[in-house]
Amino acid sequence: MADQSKLWYLENFNLFEMVDKSKMMELDAITSMQEIKKSQPIYFAEDPSGSIFFLKKGRVKLTRISPDGKEFIVALINPGEVFG
Repeated sequence: MADQSKLWYLENFNLFEMVDKSKMMELDAITSMQEIKKSQPIYFAEDPSGSIFFLKKGRVKLTRISPDGKEFIVALINPGEVFG
């Protein structure tokens, strides 16, 4: 299967199902699509962010680190889900 366009992915997130085509084109123009390597941090919850993420494929593990350094999994994000 060929890779779908960024616009195709945006149009297929339920969040945007009521958005008209012209607004979808605007959204397409101001968004970007990136491939993130396994185990590469995407963002840190304690840092302010003006972004949200739409997961196209793979899985994202949301974690917290305890004061003694242990990692706790808060959630697992699957394709089609939004986080950030």
